[in-house]
Amino acid sequence: MSPPPHVEPELVYRTPSDRFDSLPGFPYRATFSTWGNLRYAYLDVEGPLLDVKSGSPVDESHFEAHHKVRTETVLCLHGEPTWSYLYRKMIPGFLNQASPRPHASEDNRYIRRRVLVPDLIGFGQSDKPVEDDFYTFDMHRDWLLHFVTQHIVEDDRTRQGGRVTLVVQDWGGILGLLLPSLFPSLFTHLIVMNTGLGLGKMPSKGWINFRDFIKRSPDVDVGALLARGTPLSDREVAAYSAPFQGERTKAGVRRFPQLVPVHPSMRGVPDSYAALAYFNALPPAAFTSNTLAKPSAPQGQGRDSGQSLGSPLSVFFVVGKADPVLGEPVMQALAKRLFGASTGYYWHVIPEGGHFVQEWSEHVPGLADRAWSSAPTAGASIVYDGHKAVWVAPSPSSKSKL
Repeated sequence: MSPPPHVEPELVYRTPSDRFDSLPGFPYRATFSTWGNLRYAYLDVEGPLLDVKSGSPVDESHFEAHHKVRTETVLCLHGEPTWSYLYRKMIPGFLNQASPRPHASEDNRYIRRRVLVPDLIGFGQSDKPVEDDFYTFDMHRDWLLHFVTQHIVEDDRTRQGGRVTLVVQDWGGILGLLLPSLFPSLFTHLIVMNTGLGLGKMPSKGWINFRDFIKRSPDVDVGALLARGTPLSDREVAAYSAPFQGERTKAGVRRFPQLVPVHPSMRGVPDSYAALAYFNALPPAAFTSNTLAKPSAPQGQGRDSGQSLGSPLSVFFVVGKADPVLGEPVMQALAKRLFGASTGYYWHVIPEGGHFVQEWSEHVPGLADRAWSSAPTAGASIVYDGHKAVWVAPSPSSKSKL
């Protein structure tokens, strides 16, 4: 990792805090930390105590102190041009419910969920350097490695041995899908939503059209952009626009399309191929005992060199079918290429879901948890709250080119 940046204060925009007051469906307050001299924001929310044998909340006033409680961490990563507000409908589902795990041992019976949702540099309540050239693939990657190390690996709650789930979408996936290979004993579960991996391949015409649109629109109306394909109230549209005030503050938004690794020579392509190789070499997921081993630092930062693979990974795909750029065909190819011949994966399609599929995904935490609490059988369906996911078993012949 490169040293943290130092940006002259006059070249950093910090959104006034009152722009984030009283946002609809968003009762959360950000926590702040620093990277170099930049301040970044993240949600760090804990839920109630849960008994995973029964799937029920626990009355903590009668809870016996000798019982062990594990923390299960969920890291949610947003992309272009959103912020942590995008996950507001999913956070309660992660925090407040757990599907029964009848075979859980007494040591693993009681859990508390912790949900982390950072705002990438240049987005949300995080600082926004105003010069376009500040934003590079390496900058975003290095900040994300810092965040995971500081707030998950080095957090005592992680060392208790509970699940660590990674949730990615859009640029949250282009960056976030690098993490399991860099922290090979950390992440145990993965939810992949309308995203891609930066392998230096020419993207679709729809993506090129989006890149060109952003290039022509240096002061793009972020809220209006989301509202094009997402059913949002006027107040929700305003919440997505809240982080930005004028063209000068939107350098991060302008730069992301230019940074997508679409040519073999671009930054991020080697990292992405390393992630692909890691996923392809994983063993099938161990659904009944998939808990954390020992948190590790990124490669080259103190990781045990004798450890070639980390914990098996349980994978769940969520596809917004109405996404014109990263819809079902693109996501099918991604799932097969990454996990089709190794771990296998659950597959869930939301027919009406667009690119910002989190807006239709209030049920996804419960559906994924129920799937991961079940024994996978080829072609078997898992149903939760009227929604269905299908298990796709690993098969050497299923690997697809991206």
